[in-house]
Amino acid sequence: MSHFTINNLDGYVIIEFPKLIYKEEINEFDQTMMAIPSLGIHTVVFDLRNCEMLYSMVFPIVAMIKMNLKKHDINLYSINVSKDVSKIIHTGGVEGFFSILDNFRQVQEKVGFKTESRPVLEAENLNFMFSGISTTFKNMYDVDTTRSKAQVKTGSFVQGVGVLCVINLVETDILGAIKIYFPESVLFGIQRKKFQIDAGGMSQKLISDIELFGQTYFDLIQPFLAEQNFKLVKTFPTVLVGLLSQLKQSHEVSMVMPFKTQYGEFWVEVSKA
Repeated sequence: MSHFTINNLDGYVIIEFPKLIYKEEINEFDQTMMAIPSLGIHTVVFDLRNCEMLYSMVFPIVAMIKMNLKKHDINLYSINVSKDVSKIIHTGGVEGFFSILDNFRQVQEKVGFKTESRPVLEAENLNFMFSGISTTFKNMYDVDTTRSKAQVKTGSFVQGVGVLCVINLVETDILGAIKIYFPESVLFGIQRKKFQIDAGGMSQKLISDIELFGQTYFDLIQPFLAEQNFKLVKTFPTVLVGLLSQLKQSHEVSMVMPFKTQYGEFWVEVSKA
């Protein structure tokens, strides 16, 4: 489980710090921040409202992060910093790396209220893509889903996966993909409910149906994205079957949304090339 909450909103990545940061959190923080320049954003914001203590071993990491972001013309600011944490930063002589402001409004004023972000990862489009999954799943399988909070993914999943459905996004200015990871528990639940098949493995009917799920989902989101000037080319879903070790999972930065069902969770990933 991530100790940092990461939100991608209209060109900003906002990273909420945990209460305390130890070595484990620093390693996670460092790995996450290495991937940030690939997101196509203009500003990173450290939100320290919950943070009660920063140890000096954090400072060199932040310094390197600041310099790396600067190379990519990405701003870095810190907001909601308590008096105690501000004093720690001041004593360490690293105010220039944290660039402390009072709140997010001040950050927007600093960067000129920029709202642009690159296609596919834009918040409104992401929300529609994720909502479309819920609608398609309900219509096809009569199973309700509950969305959790979207997170930035910087590596491959560790959970076991039964089927991976890949929907490629092809547009003049965009190359990307929507990937839906179904664990076996969800697949077997669907198989029993829709096909009344209670077997130890996945039937060919189910695998074909997952492909139909991908096509139906694409048909649902395509008109909306066309309204946003994303004229996507129709592509047929690719369905891969097998354990996680047999699936070729990408390591590019993307946004991932967990979906809870009565049969367990599945995950949807939206990425850009």
